[in-house]
Formats: sequence, structure tokens, C-alpha cells
Amino acid sequence: LDRWHNYMGRMMIDTEVYVRSLANGGTLLHPAIEQTIRDEVFDKDIVASFSDAEKDWARKSYRQFLAWKADHDVVPLLMEHRMVSEAMRCGGTLDLYAEVDGKFTVMDWKSSASVRNTHLIQVAAYRAMLEESGSGVDEVRVLSFPRTGKVWTEHVIVDTAEHLEVFQAALGLYRLLQSKWGTKAKR
Repeated sequence: LDRWHNYMGRMMIDTEVYVRSLANGGTLLHPAIEQTIRDEVFDKDIVASFSDAEKDWARKSYRQFLAWKADHDVVPLLMEHRMVSEAMRCGGTLDLYAEVDGKFTVMDWKSSASVRNTHLIQVAAYRAMLEESGSGVDEVRVLSFPRTGKVWTEHVIVDTAEHLEVFQAALGLYRLLQSKWGTKAKR
């Protein structure tokens, strides 16, 4: 990461602005996908506050989503759904809970270049929250729709027990740090 920061500095690129811009491209991608899944017309007013680069990144990612969707039957059940787990004492907002090709599926999509372990850990927690609320889950899917325009990637997981175990351990560590140093804990 230090090498990347040094490189960006030599290129005279403010890394905070750059990373925020990448995140904004992902933020723009979400409503585009949601409205497509709901068969709604895309609200073009949403894009007004985004830069041309952010729109371009979102457009490239969105094309990848359309390529993925062309091969799948998606029936949405919950979208951008906020959940709370009483058992784990945490919450989150899942991108999509749907029947995908006939299977009850938790889905999360990213505009990053790849699917990371942290993404899989995140959806394992979402699955646990849905199951705690009584919803059945057959699988979880994390999809990466790269903003570079490269081909999308997908991870489909049926058994998320190991990922949930890591989530619970990380949550325990977070709580321990909070109890020792509070919200002002230094990294």
C-alpha cells in the first residue's frame, strides 16, 4: 500500500480523492442494478452529481452486470434490505435476496477487480441474519463487475460456516478493542 501511495504521489494524484471517486462509481452502480432487477426505468437524475469518470466506471461495471443477468433468472425478494441480528448483536444492509435460477440466494455485488475474502465474510453474516429471521438460503453469490470493463467474476458458496466463523471472530475483536480503547482506538 505504501508503494501505491508513493506512486500516486509521484503522479500528483490525491489518493483520498481517487479512492472516494472509485467508491462513488460503485455507489452509482447500485441503483442502476436495483432498477434493472425491478424492471424500472433508470432515474437519470441520480447521475447528475457524479463526475464523468465516476459515470464511466459505473457504466463499465453495469455492462458487466447485464452480461451476467442475461444468463440468469432473477426474482427479487428483498433489495437494499437492512437487517439486525439479535444473536450476533450486529446489523447490515444486503444488496439482494432473490430466487436466482430457482435457488434462494443472498447476493452482493462489487465494482472491484475481484472478489475478496472480506466480501465472502460479509455475505456469510448476511446469510446468518436472514436465516435468523426465518428466511431460507440455498447459496450466496458475490459478483465482481470491474470498473475496468474486464469480464465479471462470481463466487457461489453453499456452505458459509467458515466465513461466518471468521466474521464472528472479527466482531469479537472489534468489540474487545472498543471496550479497551473506545471509539478513539488508534490503528
